[in-house]
Amino acid sequence: MEHTEQHVRDEAYYTKTISASLRIGFVGLLIILSYLILKPFLVVIMWGIIIAVGIYPLFKKFALLLGNRKKLASIIITIFALAVLLIPSFLLMESTVAGVQNLAVELEKGTFNVPTPPETVASWPVLGGPIYETWKLASINIEEVIKTFAPQIKEFASSVLSGVIGLGATVLLTLVSILIAGALMVKAESAEIVARKAFKILIGKQGEGFTELAGATIRSVVQGVLGVAIIQAVVS
Repeated sequence: MEHTEQHVRDEAYYTKTISASLRIGFVGLLIILSYLILKPFLVVIMWGIIIAVGIYPLFKKFALLLGNRKKLASIIITIFALAVLLIPSFLLMESTVAGVQNLAVELEKGTFNVPTPPETVASWPVLGGPIYETWKLASINIEEVIKTFAPQIKEFASSVLSGVIGLGATVLLTLVSILIAGALMVKAESAEIVARKAFKILIGKQGEGFTELAGATIRSVVQGVLGVAIIQAVVS
């Protein structure tokens, strides 16, 4: 009788173990598949989370001013951020393309003129002489200068093209990240609660403090990056 009861307990134990293993394996498979699906978008999602955490205090204050209408606050902030990003980027790209087109037209028609360099250029230290001679030759015969520096011009043009493509990709990445940040801010309180619980489970009693520290660190970095960007934009 005891042997039979032990056999039943062992069988139940093995059944539970196999069932738990299958469930854990299934959850692990779902995590792996989710990662593979989201992998191409992880950078954009992470940037969206960083932006949302960085501007969350501003979002809370603005939402209160609007009568705690979080969706409206999120929409206004998102539109404003997109305008700040897209308008200067569009103007820069339009100016660059127009400048290149005008230069190409003037070179083709032979109407492109380089002014004669002032004599003071030759007195510049180290590079004054070569710059003066090249500039003077360009003012007399631009075609000769183009032929002489053709490899450098091609390399420079390639760098400019790569820079423009890189700028376009960065603008697109930031645009999508801002849209994600706008959507996340609406559910920020729920996400904060989940984050606190997750860190509490992973770290213990210090989890809540770690959550505050992580948020403060992200906000400080975002504010520093934005501050430097504003300074560079003003200088430019």
